[in-house]
Amino acid sequence: MRIRFFVVGFSAVLFGGGFAIQACGGTQSDSNAATDAGQDVVDATVKDTSVADVVDAAPTCDKTADILKDIPDASIADGGSSVGVCLGCAKVKCKNEIDSCKMDCACQGVAAKALECYAKTQSIACASSFQGVPKSTQQIGIALAGCVSNNCDSECQASQLLDGGDGGDGG
Repeated sequence: MRIRFFVVGFSAVLFGGGFAIQACGGTQSDSNAATDAGQDVVDATVKDTSVADVVDAAPTCDKTADILKDIPDASIADGGSSVGVCLGCAKVKCKNEIDSCKMDCACQGVAAKALECYAKTQSIACASSFQGVPKSTQQIGIALAGCVSNNCDSECQASQLLDGGDGGDGG
């Protein structure tokens, strides 16, 4: 037991000594460093033919693109409607919200992804596509979803997503 304390104590002293030596160590100057021999000579007859640096810019999006065009038509809500009918309503009744989304490059990608997900699954979980995007883009997505829910409920069967439907009891 005493030997363990001795070994631990001795190790601590060695560690502390090594740390002190490292921390208090000086610097060494290199006396063989080359010195500048004088002024550089520039040949003024040689022209610079290098190409200017190219700055990579983020790819821009097409703000006139139809963000709904690649969403496949499918039956939704057990045949109660179709994606085409839903999107037709949204194009007419939610034009301002769709146009706002078209003007926001981040919204273009996530809205199309969320709507395509909905077309395949009819799940509210598709709205998770808007996680991680700027708050302004999330606000556009909320406005678009609210518009579709309020104005195209029967065409998109949106109310069944919010509360799981009426369960057949009318309320």
